[in-house]
Amino acid sequence: MRVLQFGRFYPPSRGGIESAIYHIREGLAGRGVRCDVLCCNKARSASRETVAGGVIYRAAWYGDFLSLPLAPGLFTQLAKIAGDYDVICLHHPDPSATLALFLARLPRRIKVVVHWHSDIVRQKAMLPLFMPLQRWLLRRAAAVIVSTPAYARSAHLAACRDKVSVVPIGISESELRADGDADAAAVRARYPGRFLVFAMGRLVYYKGFEYLVEAASHLHQSVNILIGGDGPFRRALRRQIGRLGLSQRVFLLGALSAREVAGHYRACDVFCLSSTLPSEAFGIVQVEAMCFAKPVVATIVPGSGVSWVNADRVSGFNVPPRDPRALARALEVLRQDPALARRLGERGRRRFEDLFTRERMCERLQRIYAGGE
Repeated sequence: MRVLQFGRFYPPSRGGIESAIYHIREGLAGRGVRCDVLCCNKARSASRETVAGGVIYRAAWYGDFLSLPLAPGLFTQLAKIAGDYDVICLHHPDPSATLALFLARLPRRIKVVVHWHSDIVRQKAMLPLFMPLQRWLLRRAAAVIVSTPAYARSAHLAACRDKVSVVPIGISESELRADGDADAAAVRARYPGRFLVFAMGRLVYYKGFEYLVEAASHLHQSVNILIGGDGPFRRALRRQIGRLGLSQRVFLLGALSAREVAGHYRACDVFCLSSTLPSEAFGIVQVEAMCFAKPVVATIVPGSGVSWVNADRVSGFNVPPRDPRALARALEVLRQDPALARRLGERGRRRFEDLFTRERMCERLQRIYAGGE
């Protein structure tokens, strides 16, 4: 079986969908499946990279228009290579990839699988224009994969419920936990005697970091909040931290290497995901925190699977979005009750082992791709 993962970007580009595609590709390749990727390059040149068990095709990228990539090479490259595959997996939402697939006029022998990561959220104004293509895509798909039960209930999937399977995104523990011990010690030494709340993600509109920053105003003085990642909201967050007088308690760490990420997970007392919109469909960072047996405080985002990934009072606490005081209350409970924090972290670790390993995910996907489920 030869499989093509078709998505917008791929690591080293960062993001939840990028991470999901990476773990799918690596996991399937590790199981002996030929698995390639077609995506944009984030540069004005195309590239072809040979990796273990596959090839990464990157089309030249000329920026975005209305959040859609300007990458005509996606269309020409797909037309050139599509016939080589038994299964083509499209990672939705991606109108450009859907259009490319439609124009490719694939023969029926090529199975199309849709990984439905989320409904279209930010570009709702364009949705009426895209709906005919989206309906075509779902009719053409042999299977639709969602990562949580929340998206299995999406109104957009009502007409194809019989095609929908829930397969949670899984990650590789060995890759995530590699190294990090020395980095964890360095983090703890940098903030001696502090209760450390770690958060990580792109500093963008739906992550809700401004509410986490404000929550610091309601937390005990011994709490430090460490936010890893970079993005367009960095300057606004820095101004907010200064305005609230929190520069000695809330720290923007910038982009972190994989080893630094592992070090911060090991060092922290609790992980927090403060997202506000269903653009945060899953929250892989929660799974990473569970892998390290850290309790999670997350938000209940309507229409998202975030609060399913973090089971309330099992692996942590879920609180309403855009509510700094609710975030602070949950974090304070964990600060004041280390035994409870430890129990939640241990349960989260078991939840990771039961649901969110890369091997478990790819075992299911291989069966679905092959038509055995």
